[in-house]
Formats: sequence, structure tokens, C-alpha cells
Amino acid sequence: MKKIIVAFGLLLMAYSAIACDVCGCAVGGNSIGILPRFNKHFIGVRSTYASFTSAHPTLFEGEKQKISKEYFSSTTLWGRFVPHKRVQVFAQVPYNYFVRDEEGQTTINHGLGDINILANYVVFNTIDSFDSNIKQSLQFGGGIKLPTGSFNKTKNGTLLNINMQLGTGSYDIPLNLIHTVRFRSFGVNTELRYNYNNKNTNNYRLGDRFLASSKIFYWRNYKSITFLPQIGATFENYWRDKNGKYNVDYTGGTMLQLSAGVDVYFNKWAVGTHFSKPTQSNLGQGFVTPNTALTFNLMYLL
Repeated sequence: MKKIIVAFGLLLMAYSAIACDVCGCAVGGNSIGILPRFNKHFIGVRSTYASFTSAHPTLFEGEKQKISKEYFSSTTLWGRFVPHKRVQVFAQVPYNYFVRDEEGQTTINHGLGDINILANYVVFNTIDSFDSNIKQSLQFGGGIKLPTGSFNKTKNGTLLNINMQLGTGSYDIPLNLIHTVRFRSFGVNTELRYNYNNKNTNNYRLGDRFLASSKIFYWRNYKSITFLPQIGATFENYWRDKNGKYNVDYTGGTMLQLSAGVDVYFNKWAVGTHFSKPTQSNLGQGFVTPNTALTFNLMYLL
């Protein structure tokens, strides 16, 4: 009888582990996007909202599949410092608010996230030049993501899924390349970003991430106001997580999103709103479905 009870307990723990492994992911590519006044410092606030629907694999035939929904909201204080015409330094300090609903049970986690610092080298820049109708800029660089967000939050004695943690607990390295070309009022902004992730103290390593984004924009001045409507597409690839030396099931995948939005510039202020809609995805071995994401930003040029 004792052996049966132990076996049943192990079975329950196995089921909990499987259920916990499937979860939408809060950490996106953190793209920089189209920014105003190339050589100006700025400080701003960016708010993002994304949600996912996760279907949990079952253990037994005929068993009802559990569905959970994850809601990720981040408000980020960020800015750009230009110490030299060839150097741009970006910093991002996020405050996260994560919610997971499953079978009538709600889990909430909120607080400071992981701080990002990035330094780019400007290869060339003719964006602010009046000598040509074709204007371009190219910059690339790298930085560090600091483990400032908590990553060991528990509920009822159980460690939350890594995607519900406020941070990853690791020092990670983001790399990026940004190219912008503009002909008269039309332009294209292309951004590539790669995140190399390290292990945390739990011997858990979030999978590396790659983002490729391209946006077509139109520059329109009306009196003292500038409008910048834009449409684009973003592809993201997530490698599988590792727990020790083993791949973690129901992690990793790919996602393609279409996006649209508008930025408005007036005096030293800029405000904008954007939304993105996934058109194709294969996240968590097909068990995770991303939904529409929204972004709002406000910045002040110094």
C-alpha cells in the first residue's frame, strides 16, 4: 500500500511538472524601433501588453485538457545618451506585471524586471543631412542584461514557471544591428537582434533568441507636428531552454507578426502607439498561442 501511495505521489508531481512547463513568454525581442533626432538624448516611458493562451498536454486518454491564459504587462523607463556622434547608449528599466489564469486559479507576479544596457557604434549617418534625397544610418553594438528581477518566486511552495518570473537570474548579452534608409518621405527601418543567455544559479538557461524586424514608414509634416505612420513584420526564433544539460520540453519555437502604428512628434515630445498581430507561430511545440500585442510610448528629447 505504501508503494502505491508513493507511486501516486510521483505521478502527481510529474503531472504538475508538465503543466508548469507550458506557458506564454513575457520576454520579447526588446526591439528599439524607429527613433527621432538621431544625435539627441531622450528619456521616455514605454508600456507593452501581450497575452498568450496555453494548452496543457494530458497524461491519460480521454482526459480533459487544461487551458491557461497568461497576461504580460511591462512599463519601461528608458532613454538614450549620445556621448559622441559615433556612440549611442541605451538603458531600459522595466516594471513587470504578470498574470496567469488556470482553471479559476489566478497567479500574479509584479515588480522590477531585468535592466538592459546597450551601447551602439554608428558606422555612418546621413539621416539629418540636407545634401541628398537618400538618407541612411547604420549602427551596431551590444550590451548586458542584469539579473535585477526576482527569479525564485513561489506559490504554495512551488517555483513559478520561468516565464512567470520577473527576471531570468542570469547575466545575458544582447547584440543588435539597426539600418534605416529614407528616400524623401518614405523609409525602411530594419533591425536584427540576438540575445545570448547564460545559466542562472538554479542551473537553468533560457534559450537564446533572435529577432528580425522590418518596418516601412512615411514621414509627413503638418505645421509644427510630424506624423510617422508605419507597417511592418517581425520574425522571432526562440531556442529551447536547458535545465542543466537537458532540453526543457514545451519551450522554444518561432513566431511571425505583422504590425502597424503611428508616432507623432511635436516640439521636444514624441508619442506613439503600435499593435502587432501574430500570423504564424509554433511556440512550446504548438501548445502556446500568442495573441495581439499593444505598445504605447512617450518620450522627451533632452
